[in-house]
Amino acid sequence: MGIRSAIGKMFRSVRTTQDAIWAQTVGLIQGSTKASSGQTVNERTALNLLSFYAAVKVISESLMQTPMFVMEHITTSNGGESTRKARSHPTYDLLHNMSNTFLSAGKFRETMMGHVLTYGNGYAEIERDNSGQPISLWILSPTSIVDIKLVGQELRYIHRDKNGQETSLAGSNIFHLSGLGFDGVKGYSPVTMARSAIGNGMAADEFAGTWFARGATPSAVITHPGNLKPEGRTNLKRSWADAQSGMENAHKIAVMEEGMTIQPWGMSPEDSQLLATRRFTPEEMARLFRLPPPKIGDLSRATFSNIEALAIWFVTDAIDPWAQRFEMEASAKLFTKTDRERFFPFVQLAGLLRGDLPTRYTAYATGRQWGWLSVNDIRGLEEMNNIGESGDVYLSPLNMIDAQELVDGEEVLDPSDGQAVSRFVINALRKLADRERHKQIPAKIVANTCECDNSDRKITHVQSRSIVTRNKISRANKRLFDDAAKRSVTRDVRAVSGALGKLDAPDGRGAFVDWMDGFYEGQGDYVHRQFSPVIAAFADQLNSDVLDERGLPESEGLPPEMERFAEDYTGSLAGRYIDSSRGQLINLLDEADAIPDPVPDEDGNVAVKVTAAVLIGARLIEWGDKRSGKLSTRENAQSLQALTRQSYTNSGVTRFRWVTFGSDTCPICEELDGTIVGVEGAFAKPGDDLEGDEGQTPITRTANMFHPPAHDGCVCQVVAE
Repeated sequence: MGIRSAIGKMFRSVRTTQDAIWAQTVGLIQGSTKASSGQTVNERTALNLLSFYAAVKVISESLMQTPMFVMEHITTSNGGESTRKARSHPTYDLLHNMSNTFLSAGKFRETMMGHVLTYGNGYAEIERDNSGQPISLWILSPTSIVDIKLVGQELRYIHRDKNGQETSLAGSNIFHLSGLGFDGVKGYSPVTMARSAIGNGMAADEFAGTWFARGATPSAVITHPGNLKPEGRTNLKRSWADAQSGMENAHKIAVMEEGMTIQPWGMSPEDSQLLATRRFTPEEMARLFRLPPPKIGDLSRATFSNIEALAIWFVTDAIDPWAQRFEMEASAKLFTKTDRERFFPFVQLAGLLRGDLPTRYTAYATGRQWGWLSVNDIRGLEEMNNIGESGDVYLSPLNMIDAQELVDGEEVLDPSDGQAVSRFVINALRKLADRERHKQIPAKIVANTCECDNSDRKITHVQSRSIVTRNKISRANKRLFDDAAKRSVTRDVRAVSGALGKLDAPDGRGAFVDWMDGFYEGQGDYVHRQFSPVIAAFADQLNSDVLDERGLPESEGLPPEMERFAEDYTGSLAGRYIDSSRGQLINLLDEADAIPDPVPDEDGNVAVKVTAAVLIGARLIEWGDKRSGKLSTRENAQSLQALTRQSYTNSGVTRFRWVTFGSDTCPICEELDGTIVGVEGAFAKPGDDLEGDEGQTPITRTANMFHPPAHDGCVCQVVAE
């Protein structure tokens, strides 16, 4: 049995076990289910209980007042990651402004929450244009969806209109917001689950109403000294009720005739604990919806010291789970798979988490003093207009001055200017390198984790400081390389995994190779896009450091020749990645073709043949586990040296020297140590054998090696001669 068949069988089995519960829910909707208190409790009557209605209302209105956006993952100018509102995305207006021609997006969320908090499920039909893009959301009555079926690998929603006509709707076109349910599809009705508690509250309300209708007096027994006929008893009861029952007759004087006496009968509200019961009902409703009791008007345990904590509780426990359900359902039904790699829906709950004025201002002061909030940032959080460029200044925690003064004391650091930020980072790292260098014995430098005695290599202190700074820059950028590599490999693995089914076709290899040709043409562009901003930012930082080492004035932005080199290098990186991926897959296809068909043994048993799909699947697992890490580490080290050499060249250097580090240097690097080449020269050429330890296989170069590393783990450096 296949995995999908097993999942389908499990779904049908789980759903079958829910039939009794759903039958009970249908009975409840029809008004036929009574609570143990004798009250008829269904989704309509439950709303007559004030605390239940208040709970549904406060959650629904909170989701209505929190805006929902479409956000986009972006790469900033300095290679970092950020997000922004994707106002141009077709789904933005649907989620943020108008869900359909007549219904605002906020009212849509409020209504859907009202349905799901009472019926357990909220449904809306998704209207799409000819291209499949969602253009409207039309709310359906929760009672109109009478069944949900699994047909093949797709859910079908059975909709019944007012005339009893049933229509099968595709699950992909139903926006289904559901609460807790054990089949993972349909949610349980909170009214069904809490029928007894709701019924008790309704009974207490009805009792109180009856009590006041009787003038807030207990029942009584009237004793007559004689024997009354039935008509007399009836007349006496009626006359007493007319004279004493009802609020308009409260506190009137009663006159007893013919020797009659009156004696109270039954329990008073105090004796029956009516008030305690009615106070307990809001607690039960708060418990049902995970609400802080003050949110539905129960202030019995609210204090000035805990009211803010209760507000946070409200957002994290009562609102955020529903916000996430909205986000997940919108992502699954309103975005394509390609869209989800870049865009995502987002319900903004920040407004609900705002503290009181002193708390907010204390937090803003901390952010301002420690340099991660500007005046305009703070004003934006308070929904105030910015004050212009002067409000974008960030302070340094060191002495509360303009952080840009740490660079040159002239410009204002613009956080959106990637080059300015790069210069700031470079200067900060230089200061760290200076402090590190002055703590060491002269002619000792640190590179990565290695210490090098360069007394016989004539590396200046300026070069030592620059190397330390470049290695710090490399480590600071490593995470950006990690992220770019992970995105590239993840897309590769997912695409190849999805295409393995092509190998089952009669011409499986041909179909798979044709698919590879098309995919990797686009994958090369994708890899290039992921690494391009990372390499550009890296180049800017390294170029700035080399200019400082050479005593040359810093350029305004990345020089054109350096920008072209960074772009060409990124293209080469993408090409190497694509060639490696495609080459590995072709080799696995060849390996599978070379495996002979299994021969039956003496008993006629035939071993299962190892197919290309099996071999490629195993390689994809390996890619997922290790490839992105290897790619990131290799390209971080390679680009460090390539960009450094090019920066030297642009600054006028014509000769370069290979420098090793550490006492445990390998023979390959020892052989290259001290090698000097010209501006066009290579440290090793195609066909050169780089000899290692005795018994170690030499590394034969297949291309020119213009810079370190010579091998994985190599920490050698290229310096200006």
